[in-house]
Amino acid sequence: MKLTKLFPNWDGDLSEKKKNIEISCNLNLSTCYNKNKDFPNAIAHASKVLKIEKNNVKALYKLGVANMHFGFLEVARENLYKAASLSPNNVEIRNSYDACLNKLKEARKRDKLTFGGMFDKGILYEEKKSSAK
Repeated sequence: MKLTKLFPNWDGDLSEKKKNIEISCNLNLSTCYNKNKDFPNAIAHASKVLKIEKNNVKALYKLGVANMHFGFLEVARENLYKAASLSPNNVEIRNSYDACLNKLKEARKRDKLTFGGMFDKGILYEEKKSSAK
């Protein structure tokens, strides 16, 4: 006789425990990798948690922080926004979200200064006119 017939909840209980252990281990690994500035591994382990539990606030936060430090600011903003909306009273998440928004503003300013007039059609058109003369 199978154990599942004798104890119908036994198998389900183990799979729930396995899932919780897997989530906990991957969150801890993501935290360690973030602290050691190994952002690709931090992203990988937080993503593993989100495959198991898509609205895990801790995983979204850790993923957002790793993406922000790795330079994926738009993705980080999305991760941190979702984490903040799921846990609106969490000050740490809110502070990271605000820091990400500030980094995005700075990056956009730099991009504007760097690429501001580069693709201006008027300049290109004027160059073609003067070279035709």
